[in-house]
Amino acid sequence: DRYPLAEPWTLTTEATVDFYPDTLNLRSKGKWIIAHIELPEGYNVGNIDVSIILINGSVPAEGSSAKENVLMVKFDRQAVNGYIRDVLGVTNGEVTLTITGKLTDGTLFEGKDTVKVIFGSK
Repeated sequence: DRYPLAEPWTLTTEATVDFYPDTLNLRSKGKWIIAHIELPEGYNVGNIDVSIILINGSVPAEGSSAKENVLMVKFDRQAVNGYIRDVLGVTNGEVTLTITGKLTDGTLFEGKDTVKVIFGSK
């Protein structure tokens, strides 16, 4: 073709993401933050490569389980809290966290959820 693309174009599938808890106390000593990931019809969460799932391109997933086309992924709570506090600079308010990943066939996905952030008592 006469007009080749300067960079390859990749389609990213929009996932539905829901974080639990939806309010994060940055002083909490809890162990995990859980994200539920759902893909659009025609995609199977069993085909997600969990080893490359990240929150905001920084915090990796540490485990998962699937049920009825919903993938539950856990993240180290202290790593997420540290990212929000130290990198994003948020100690009170709301932040939008983005989960990115890839299916085994190379299809990229992305989903976002907004969580409340507090710096309360332990």
